[in-house]
Amino acid sequence: TMADPPLSASDDESASDDADGADDGMNRDSFPDPNPTTGNTPSKNLLPPGVPPPGWMLDAAWANHSSTPLDAAVDGVAAAREAWICCDAADCGKWRRVPSVVARALGEGDEWRCSENRDERFAGCGLPQELGDDEIDRRVNDAAAAERAVLLAEAEAERVRLREVERRERKRKHDQQYRDRKRLRKAQERRDARVAAGLPPDSPPRPPPPEKKAKKLVKAEKLKQETPPPPPPPPPPPTFYPLAAIRCESEACGKWRRVSRDVAESHAGPRKRWVCAFNAAAPFEQRSCAFPQEWPDDAAVFAWRVAHAAEEQKARASGAVIDGEEEEEVVDEHGKVERRKKKTKGGSSASRPRRQLPIAIAAGETEEQARRRRATLGIKEDLPRGEVSGFAAEAMCEADEEAHDDPNRLEGAPRTMPPPLPRGEPAAAVPVRCGGVSGVFLTRRAMFRCMCDLSLENCVAVSGVGEGNVLTTTAFERHCGMEKSKNWRTSVSVVCSDRPVGVKIGQWLDEVGVDVARGKGGGPGAEHKDKEKKAAANAKKDKLALHSSKEGVRAPDTRWQPETPGPMEELPLRFLMRALRLPRPGPGGGGGV
Repeated sequence: TMADPPLSASDDESASDDADGADDGMNRDSFPDPNPTTGNTPSKNLLPPGVPPPGWMLDAAWANHSSTPLDAAVDGVAAAREAWICCDAADCGKWRRVPSVVARALGEGDEWRCSENRDERFAGCGLPQELGDDEIDRRVNDAAAAERAVLLAEAEAERVRLREVERRERKRKHDQQYRDRKRLRKAQERRDARVAAGLPPDSPPRPPPPEKKAKKLVKAEKLKQETPPPPPPPPPPPTFYPLAAIRCESEACGKWRRVSRDVAESHAGPRKRWVCAFNAAAPFEQRSCAFPQEWPDDAAVFAWRVAHAAEEQKARASGAVIDGEEEEEVVDEHGKVERRKKKTKGGSSASRPRRQLPIAIAAGETEEQARRRRATLGIKEDLPRGEVSGFAAEAMCEADEEAHDDPNRLEGAPRTMPPPLPRGEPAAAVPVRCGGVSGVFLTRRAMFRCMCDLSLENCVAVSGVGEGNVLTTTAFERHCGMEKSKNWRTSVSVVCSDRPVGVKIGQWLDEVGVDVARGKGGGPGAEHKDKEKKAAANAKKDKLALHSSKEGVRAPDTRWQPETPGPMEELPLRFLMRALRLPRPGPGGGGGV
């Protein structure tokens, strides 16, 4: 009643074992679904004949059943997935195409009717047969021949593999025997040499005489062992940065902005006006009245002030250093040393300019204390310009710079910006902003990877090609149009998760314990000062200025400009007069444009 390709020899041997464990509760992983794209024969993935398959196996077989008959001449061994069953009805006798798993599940005495066919096109005895009998016989024989050829090829490949395994095992045994013979021969030679030297054959060789060390080295080592190491210096006290909320005095704005307390105190008074454009500590895009306010209403501003005052009181109680307040040690009449805020005639200590030193000094800290603190952080002095030092930077590696990026990113695809971290937390890749341009600061190398968009040079599009557009400190500052600053430590701001206005990168480096040497000479950021090149550049500038004065047109500004200009009150007065073509007083009392 059925025509099905023959079963392989391995399936015949295991038929009795599989028949006992085949039931509806069997694990489907033990019987994978036959895949026509693989080289395995379909009969290897089927149950033994007469074993009823579980329901999920029948559903999967009918779901993968082809709508048209398969031919071994076209489909290869995949044609063995189908079988042809003859209807046992007395008035029918037609051959129907079904999956092989359905045909193999029928026993010798089982009957099958056309109504059991799940293919609705041929699910009745009154429906015509799909192919002729001769064509069915040819396709069944071709499928059996294709499966038999695959089985023979797999058996031959298995025999070749077993022969190769046997040859390797035989060679391994021969090599091991050779090494054993060589080891025994060497041992015998050593015993003969000891007997010739008058030593027992099994005695170990004489140890070499100990090396004599110089007396000075021995004394130095003993002194080094006896002298205890000096105790580590105490950790520096934490620093608290007081903030304040100040309101923009522009009539069209009136938003509250978060600034440092020094800025708020310096602009207090009836004649000192403050607008959003004066917020120099904020990123470039936030120095505008159009930027939304941080707090929803005035009540939220008052609640923030109360919470910040509580944090400051807690920091003072713990002995933290308040940024902007200098302290001095005062000895009272009982000989007790107290630290008090220093009183100056010129106002608060924050309003007086600090002495510029080659190292970063925190508030209330002397130069000696700053050098001691930097030494505890692993910062080295007198390094070439651009060299990075500090224990935090030494703990970083090249893989840390790409840790934030997608591991499945393809070569050439743009990189992603690293997420902002809390203030004071070191990282190998830090998001920064310079003149409104985004970038990534590579702490370990003290270099910047530019991530500008189409408004500048679209460096983010090529950030995934190699290392991207990686620039030195001064080159990145010049690329962002901030070359007049000439101090990348203040013109570049680090984007922090807990500080919306960001923090200057020079201050951030001092907080995380990383230093970029300021010494003269080579290193990242150094420029070649050639007198001839400098003279040629000055001559070019003079020529351009002369041409502009003759033509009466100002030379074009090649620096980057924002797409959306800021409010009118942010522009200097001379720019407004030049734009409106208004005369302004010249050096000789006349007018100018």
